[in-house]
Amino acid sequence: MFDAHAPLRSVAHADARGVTVLCVALVALAAAMAWLSADVAGLARAALLTLGALSAALGLGLAAAWGAALRTAARAQGAFHALHGAADAPAFLTDAQGAVIGANGAQGAVIGANGAQAGEVGAPVAHPLAACSADPAALVYRLIQRARAGESAAEIAAPPDGRRAHAVTAMRLGSDRMIWTAAPLPPEPAAPAVRFGPETLMDSLPVALTQLSPEGEIIAANAAARALLGDKATPGAQIGGLVEGLGRSMEVRLAEAMRGDSSGRAEIARSQPDGRDVFLQVALTRAEIGGETCLIAVLNDATELKTLEQQFVQSQKMQAVGQLAGGVAHDFNNLLTAITGHTDLLLQRHDLGDLDYADLTQVRQNANRAAGLVRQLLAFSRKQTLTLTVVNLADALTETSHLLNRLLGERVSLRIEHAPDLGLVKIDERQFEQVVMNLVVNARDAMPRGGEVLIRTENARVEAEQRRGRAVMPKGDYVRIDVIDPASRQNSAAAAL
Repeated sequence: MFDAHAPLRSVAHADARGVTVLCVALVALAAAMAWLSADVAGLARAALLTLGALSAALGLGLAAAWGAALRTAARAQGAFHALHGAADAPAFLTDAQGAVIGANGAQGAVIGANGAQAGEVGAPVAHPLAACSADPAALVYRLIQRARAGESAAEIAAPPDGRRAHAVTAMRLGSDRMIWTAAPLPPEPAAPAVRFGPETLMDSLPVALTQLSPEGEIIAANAAARALLGDKATPGAQIGGLVEGLGRSMEVRLAEAMRGDSSGRAEIARSQPDGRDVFLQVALTRAEIGGETCLIAVLNDATELKTLEQQFVQSQKMQAVGQLAGGVAHDFNNLLTAITGHTDLLLQRHDLGDLDYADLTQVRQNANRAAGLVRQLLAFSRKQTLTLTVVNLADALTETSHLLNRLLGERVSLRIEHAPDLGLVKIDERQFEQVVMNLVVNARDAMPRGGEVLIRTENARVEAEQRRGRAVMPKGDYVRIDVIDPASRQNSAAAAL
């Protein structure tokens, strides 16, 4: 190990010899003045004695000052040796201008391109620091200026060749000494590899993540991704075999992501983990994990979004159908108006006993029913609001019965039973007729060999609020209508009004 005391001792010994010679010369001068004064009288003798005394005092003063300086240097030397003599970090003792006075044994760790001479006594401290900084002279100047303003100064020095950085510190020791240290900084820890296995942070994330090889082979998948892709989403499986790209194949998307040409936006794909269609939004990005290039796939369940999209498309179609139905209904209503008007004129020309009177009455009734269907079409197209009126269901069903008999045909009969004191209801008559006709047709279809359809009405009391999906039936008094197929002993449907 380099002896920090050796250069200090050599400098001290060299300076001590020079001061000793100077002091001896001054004392000899004083003696010479005293000897010469013996042969001189008067003022000259007094002047020589005074000059000799001053020379002797100057020599003794220089000796005392140098002794104090040596003691100060010894204390600085002792402090440096105690603090950094056995330290692992390189340390240097310099004067106030940065000239090296001594160094500890670790100073060889930072000796740079200037060789072994860089750490020798008298060399600038910037030389051994050349391996720590691209501009060591500027570094030393900045630290000296800052240390003079305070007790110490420090700066991170990055070597020009990319080696480890050092924390260079300059600490003022008295008025003419400085201690320099160059401690290497610890290397930056390597980024931990991403893990997707069970009991890891990535596995517990609610976002579905899959690590893929450049060829599309699954390396790892977290729990959310396995839930979307199914049990086959195991390491080694091909993502193209689990997910079908809609519009563009997964192979094309993987190649674009590896080249960096992908926009990063999610694209729709389809998977069938358990036989049902699951629509996914798949976003691919290239990543470096563990020093290897791979792809990260972020998956998102878009099944509900796809369903909403289909419903929106269907609603647009229904809107178009409604607009068409509204236009047709208006034109058809004009024709019915003409038919009804001419029928009324013919009825005025015939008596009740006329053979054609019954046929004309049927024409007028059917024209009125057709007008009711037109109103339903207009209501369907949202071009006509529903008209609610208070009616007796017995009268409404009696009026509709002849149309229901025609719907049932010859092999199915219709029977209607009304409870006594049936309550009044507030309905749109055309909508009510349509509902009853649908229920009766369903009952007819349930009896391919024929039979009887029973329509039964009765008063009903609902004691508590009832819910069926979004429909809510408040408690209160209602009229219940049952459309029953006695042959199959099953209710085709039931309605409460």
